[in-house]
Amino acid sequence: MDTPRLLETLSRLGAELGRSTAVFLEVRAIDSAERTGFAASELPAALELAARLPHLRLRGLMVM
Repeated sequence: MDTPRLLETLSRLGAELGRSTAVFLEVRAIDSAERTGFAASELPAALELAARLPHLRLRGLMVM
């Protein structure tokens, strides 16, 4: 998962289906406009959001 919006959408769909999904957060190792994922400075807020969303199970980080 690489954006807050995507995390929220997946959790909402999980609620509709009565399921939860294991996710990894994508983190940019190098701050570049060409790369997707959360910047290191955004990671604390992304982790907090993922932990709050009821239909997601945070499994780890994926560093790109």
